[in-house]
Parts: sequence; C-alpha cells; structure tokens
Amino acid sequence: MGDSTAMQCEAITRGGTRCQLAARPGSRWCWWHDPANAADRAAARHRGGKARHGRDLAGGEAYELREVADVVALLGVAVGDLLTLENSVSRARAIASLATVAVRALEVSELEARLSALEARLGGDDGKGV
Repeated sequence: MGDSTAMQCEAITRGGTRCQLAARPGSRWCWWHDPANAADRAAARHRGGKARHGRDLAGGEAYELREVADVVALLGVAVGDLLTLENSVSRARAIASLATVAVRALEVSELEARLSALEARLGGDDGKGV
C-alpha cells in the first residue's frame, strides 16, 4: 500500500504545522495553497466581501441627533439595515438591542410631549416654575 500522506497538501501553515487538507489531483497542494490558484483565491475573497456586505462600508450618511425623533429615525434606519442581512444569532441580538433602545426613546418622546402639553396648560415655560 502507498503512503497515507501522499495525498495530503504539502503546505506548512502559519502555525508551523502541515496543512490537513487533501492535495488536488495532479498537485502537491490543496486549492487554498496551490500557487496556481492565487488569482482565483483573490477574486473569490473579493466577491465574498461584496456578497457578504452588499454595500459600500466606507461611506454613509451623517446624522444630527438633536431630538428624540432624530434618534428614533436613526434606529429605524439601523434596524432596516439589519433586516437585510442573513439571519443569525448576532443579527437577532442586534435587532433586539435596537428595539429596546427604540422603546426607551419612544417613551422619552411621549414624556416630552406630555410635559410640553402640561407647560402649555400652565401658561408656557417661563423658567419660574409654578
């Protein structure tokens, strides 16, 4: 019988151990380590990055957060972005976290509206109190 490692990739990993993948037929290396595949690997990484994100991460809109309504609007955008991603545990956690923040922001917004209504009933906000 032949040597059982004859079909194993001959590449040495960064950790100093031999690659555990099988060599490709007619090659001493697996697809990942074969120098003939360098251009294909680079193209696959490039495509994978675009497919994973599906958008340009370098740019983005600037948001001015001056009122609670601004925060609520930004949270809506963020949740919308999350909903376009693949379903995962981390995505679900991020959505739940943003939903919790949104509920708090909506509560603050409601309290602001109620406070404004009370101030209007009492004759405006002149800073002197009641």
